[in-house]
Amino acid sequence: MTGLNVQWMLGSGQKIVNSLKAILFDNRT
Repeated sequence: MTGLNVQWMLGSGQKIVNSLKAILFDNRT
């Protein structure tokens, strides 16, 4: 895999994590 692919995967993972965090925080309030 190239460095660009790794960076893209990390970026996608961050977006997914941020989305999950937002959902969890929305459920708490």
